[in-house]
Amino acid sequence: MITKFILISVGAIAAIVFGLGIIIGHFGIKKITSSTTGKYDYLTRNADQQNYQTFISSIQSANIEANLKDLTSRPHMAGLPEDLASAIVIEQRWINDGLKVTKPKYNVLLSYPDDNNPNRVTLTSSSGTIIIQTNGTEKVYDITQPKTVNPFLAYTPNGTVSSTKLYYGNYGRLEDLKHLASIVGNSSLQGSIIIMRYGKIFRGDKIMNAQYYGAVGAILYSDPIDYAPFGTSADQVYDQKWYMPPSGTQRGSTYTANGDPLTPIYPSTDYMYRVKEESLKYLIKIPAQPIGYGEAQVILQYIQGDNVTKDWSGALPNVVYRYGGILRDSVKIEVRTYNRQERKDTYNVIGIMKGEIEPDRYIVFGNHRDAWSLGALDPSSGTAVLLEMTRAIGEMYKNGFRPRRSLMFCSWGAEEFGLIGSVEYVEEYVKVLGARIISYLNVDIAVEGNYKLRVNTSPLLFDIVIEASKMVPSAYDLAGQTVYDRWMKVDRNNITNEPNINYGLAAGSDYFSFVQLVGASSMDARYTFDPNIHGNPGSYPLYHTSYEVFSMMKKFIDPDFTAHRTMGQFMGVLILLLSETPVLQLNVTRYTFALRQTMNNLKINDSTILNPLRSAIDDFDKTAQDFVRRSKVMDTENPYIIRAYNDQLLQLERAFLNPLGQDSDHTDFKHIVYAPPKTNRYAALGFPTIIDAIASGDKTEINNQIAIATYFVRDKVTELIDRIKQEENKLLDIVNEFHSTEQSLIKEKNIRLQNLASIKTFCSISQEKLRSKEETDEESMDIRKKCEDCVVNLNDLQNQILIVKTPHHRISFYNQDISFDAISLGFVEIGIELERIESTIQLSTIKKLIHYDNPISAEQKNDSSSLISDKNLCCSSTSSSQNHKRIPRTIGKRGTRNTEFIHPSSLAFSIQEQLIYVCDTYNNRLVTYGIDGIFQHVYKSISEIGEKRFHNPYAIHIDSKHRLYLIDQSERRIKVFNRDFKLIRLIGQYGREISQYSAPCDLCTNKDNHIFVCDAGSHRILKYNEQGQFLLAWGGLGINNGEFKCPACICILNNDRLAVSDWGNDRIQIFNNQGEHLLSIGQRGKLLGQFSRPLGLAYDDITERLFVCDEGNNRVMIFNHDFSIIELVQSKIGFQGPYDILLLKNNHMIISEHRAHRLQII
Repeated sequence: MITKFILISVGAIAAIVFGLGIIIGHFGIKKITSSTTGKYDYLTRNADQQNYQTFISSIQSANIEANLKDLTSRPHMAGLPEDLASAIVIEQRWINDGLKVTKPKYNVLLSYPDDNNPNRVTLTSSSGTIIIQTNGTEKVYDITQPKTVNPFLAYTPNGTVSSTKLYYGNYGRLEDLKHLASIVGNSSLQGSIIIMRYGKIFRGDKIMNAQYYGAVGAILYSDPIDYAPFGTSADQVYDQKWYMPPSGTQRGSTYTANGDPLTPIYPSTDYMYRVKEESLKYLIKIPAQPIGYGEAQVILQYIQGDNVTKDWSGALPNVVYRYGGILRDSVKIEVRTYNRQERKDTYNVIGIMKGEIEPDRYIVFGNHRDAWSLGALDPSSGTAVLLEMTRAIGEMYKNGFRPRRSLMFCSWGAEEFGLIGSVEYVEEYVKVLGARIISYLNVDIAVEGNYKLRVNTSPLLFDIVIEASKMVPSAYDLAGQTVYDRWMKVDRNNITNEPNINYGLAAGSDYFSFVQLVGASSMDARYTFDPNIHGNPGSYPLYHTSYEVFSMMKKFIDPDFTAHRTMGQFMGVLILLLSETPVLQLNVTRYTFALRQTMNNLKINDSTILNPLRSAIDDFDKTAQDFVRRSKVMDTENPYIIRAYNDQLLQLERAFLNPLGQDSDHTDFKHIVYAPPKTNRYAALGFPTIIDAIASGDKTEINNQIAIATYFVRDKVTELIDRIKQEENKLLDIVNEFHSTEQSLIKEKNIRLQNLASIKTFCSISQEKLRSKEETDEESMDIRKKCEDCVVNLNDLQNQILIVKTPHHRISFYNQDISFDAISLGFVEIGIELERIESTIQLSTIKKLIHYDNPISAEQKNDSSSLISDKNLCCSSTSSSQNHKRIPRTIGKRGTRNTEFIHPSSLAFSIQEQLIYVCDTYNNRLVTYGIDGIFQHVYKSISEIGEKRFHNPYAIHIDSKHRLYLIDQSERRIKVFNRDFKLIRLIGQYGREISQYSAPCDLCTNKDNHIFVCDAGSHRILKYNEQGQFLLAWGGLGINNGEFKCPACICILNNDRLAVSDWGNDRIQIFNNQGEHLLSIGQRGKLLGQFSRPLGLAYDDITERLFVCDEGNNRVMIFNHDFSIIELVQSKIGFQGPYDILLLKNNHMIISEHRAHRLQII
């Protein structure tokens, strides 16, 4: 009979315990009012409001100013020595702030000009006289400033092109070039050079469009109408004002994809295959060069053709804007560039402050570090703010603050070249981030003005952005005015009476990969200028010029660095709101408005074809409203319900990701609602695939894209929210059952406590009862001795619970998520420990359920002495009906004799022969024993058929047809023998193809005789049929579900499932026989349900229990059919490196111990 005692202790001192109940009987029976609230207070504690104010008051303008002055004192272009130097600066600062810092490196393809040979554009007369040759440099206004890179367009090729035809292409948009072609003819554009002005769309798209229309070269310039709207005289431009001077030239990348060009889709790690440069279709093929508008003014005077329309005209003096054609006076224009492409190292810096309650949930904040010039605005204003934020939060940490969720701060490398640092990092860790990230917050340019704060965000973050804005003071405003007040004053939506906040993010900064690849709810913010006062420029005028220096920021934009301070305060409060609030304040109903808004903005002639999408959005609205209503009555005192709610909520954004992307050329544009259209990486237009289809005019494609969008809104999102409701109801049922059973337990047991004021261990009651019954038999003495050994630390009586089994009912401990995946649960380091003889349990990671084996009689209810049985052993949890540690029989010790072993490993049992096979690995042999444990035979080779001698045999298996499978390390082959030890066949072969293995280490077969092989070398599971033909493989190196790090052992569960020891990831993974991941159990640790290098597995088909050799923790654990109940296999001599386990009849088992060089028969 299984027996245990239970102790439910509440209160830290006897007075509290007495206050909670009454003492009945000789020792007193305490009736406890049970509640989960006290147990979960720590896990569900509300955010400390003081932390927000502490952070806000900690951010200092002077510190940010000092940061920016230092950052802009030297160049920091990606891929050069200064890139590493700047990374080291950030690394050291963050180490000082108390962050755990890594500095991942990626070797990527970058682009540079020739410092000694500037790129130039030359206009030459028919006689060969140079009319104008551009400088290829900018005018120097301050000789004390360090030199930066000359103007160039990254990733445009080295070369020289010339033409007698020059055309003006306005902003270079596709519609601009289409209009130009309609005026001058498509054929006229062939072999020409096209000059275009900056603005409206990404510069790379401009040149790509010109290339598409047949141009052999391209020129870009910044027209005064966009960058010097108040005139080009010296007193209206830099260095007197912040507007573009005549020589100002914008640098930038033209790469029209994202990440390292040589490793599309995959991270640019050392082992990754790289494509050939000549095959890269996203790189510009024609030479191109930016110039100053002072130089463009001369060149445009030679353009002929019809005058352009008013909306195409710029503001260059003495220029008549024309469409172009043959150049006037038979002059010729030439573009000569000396660019080169090189593989270079670039660095990210990642600093982490580990969360205390949910360390596996990340709030990520990012800013890129590299700049074309000194980068006073882009990006160093953001870097300066970031460094002040980490300093402030580091000080809070030193003073005792601990974030609920982990905070990750990122300094990205090579963003300017094409978001390379962030994309490579996300590509490497996309599955981990997809499972764990809450939100990504981005600051590229922190400050470009002092007018108001501008936010672009996922709709889900709207409410939390508003909440943060109400806490933070507005820059350059009256005291007491907040960011929210400023919004409502200058940027209010009069219909909703809320601030105007832009929905959606495109591909303009490092948020791209987090939105499009991970599906994280993300936002980007900056303090910006009043466009009405500044002539409505598209961006700050000196963007990507050499004039982005510290004095420019100090003189023209943020003299007191108040806007910088507000940015730091605002972003820091956002981080804390996302980290510290137990229930995430993400509002799903915001997406309803966003979906309707984006649909209504579609410019389509026949709006009725949008009806399916409109109907889906209406249904989404109803479901979202219902979801919000139910969330308001959620049990916010139960951490498991909160956790499930939050995790399901995070999936809403991910549900909008189309894994196929927009098309085969844009697989990384995955977000169905917010992504760039194909024609402009800077835009975040709603339903971009529908917009592209409308632009194409293809009605079939329009209907197709509307159908796809409808599918993701209706079938994916609605299904998701319905599942949230189901999960919530299921959890509520569990909690109700928990409350009910706990109350029932209290009523039925009325546990007697002895002298509550001085309790040290409940086992003393057991001793007292035994003494009172005057039992002196050997068994009772053994019970008494074991109870004396069972010491329970009761310093905190309120939270410590001793596991007890009685003859009538028992209490076991379950992990809350039923899988013992404490990583995903996030409570791995919280709670009060319960110590038992050989194990430690943290009560915050488990809940208890009560299972009744037999009804309790009335006499037993009233007689507490019946709870003490001479069969009870409260200090032991066993795997069999015998509730005590068994005295094992051991076989072997270290040695080379027949009954000795050196690192015995795999075990197998032959039903036909009634023999136990042991891989005596480092004795290079197989050994057999009878089921009585008597030695039978040693095999050093299968000599009967001339096989080589064994060399480190380490896996053996016998299938239902009595065939023996053997893995020998020397040959790395899987051999199959019949019962006469004759070789039948070889399974698979060594290699790197998908059907091959490199280090097979274990195998098993199911009733269909399919063969499943663990390959530790390729970190995969391979499946073969009975004849050895390859069927399937899954896995790969990684830490995500379905990935492995050296899978070590495998076994069949009820034929249709597989259990795999994921040795390097310290967990067990469960799959179906087609490789679909079903469940992950455990994580690294010493607690019950945690592992350290798990190895051998065995499954009991009758009791549906899984046995796991937890090799690193020297124990064997048992999981029940739903992988939730945990027990330990007990042995009086313990275990030393348990490697494999073999289950026999009558609850007996054999365990090989490779460190003890022996077998235990228990």
